[in-house]
Amino acid sequence: MSKIMFRESRCTPNIRSTTSDTGLLQINDINHTYLGDQWGTHVSWGMLTNPTLNVLAAAQLFDYWHNATGNGYQPWKLTDRTNP
Repeated sequence: MSKIMFRESRCTPNIRSTTSDTGLLQINDINHTYLGDQWGTHVSWGMLTNPTLNVLAAAQLFDYWHNATGNGYQPWKLTDRTNP
């Protein structure tokens, strides 16, 4: 995950892209509803500037995509963990 973090944000926790991606692992706003349902709370992009919450969100999304498609790295447009 650290290689993805560097590629996505250069390890800058409070970064926000023009495409509505936030934080270390660039979690897109489209995922807020899913994450909110999983965590039992409203998720905002501001919350995802917190490094701990951003990594937890990325792990949650990895698990979702791994279970759904067999490729947990899909949100980061990777075919597998060897190609960050």
